[in-house]
Amino acid sequence: MLLCIKHGTLWMILCCDVMSVIGQSQCRSSHLQTTNVTAALDSDALLPCDFNENLLQEARSGDVAVVWTHGTMINLVEIKLSGQPSYWDHRGGRVRTFPKMPGNFSLLISRVQESDLGRYRCELFDGSNCSIAYEVVELRQLKLISVETLWLVDNWYFVAAGGAIIVSLFITGACCVQYKCVKAPLSRSGNLAVGRKT
Repeated sequence: MLLCIKHGTLWMILCCDVMSVIGQSQCRSSHLQTTNVTAALDSDALLPCDFNENLLQEARSGDVAVVWTHGTMINLVEIKLSGQPSYWDHRGGRVRTFPKMPGNFSLLISRVQESDLGRYRCELFDGSNCSIAYEVVELRQLKLISVETLWLVDNWYFVAAGGAIIVSLFITGACCVQYKCVKAPLSRSGNLAVGRKT
């Protein structure tokens, strides 16, 4: 009897492992798209994440959720299909989801900081370890240009014309100085010599 229990337990473990491998084969984790988002520091950034209805219906368990990670697997939030979020790192209340909009798994980061920049991953799970698909969002800093710099860029021809006028005035001034200093004394000395002969 003890031998049957040992083999029965072994048989159950083997069957469970085979069933888990069969279930895992449907976990294909497809990369759907990469989106680039730019935001100025201290502004808000919307990181989009939206899976089509067919993909959501493929999930076999009732435990469908999306997990947002940042960088090298820093978990931020898990969003259930119903829209209910569970935060791991809400970054001082600056990370928000849209719980009143089921199916919208987007993330809003308020007052973006330099530490918020980088790669985010929005991953759809069916159960605890079965990744179905994911999207990547790259959050980059928007470099703001001053009004003065923008004016210079938009009006480059005025800047170039002003530079050409300054160069022309410099050359004209140099020629006048050379004429007065070199040519004028020669012509005066020539007039004096001519004046003595008469």
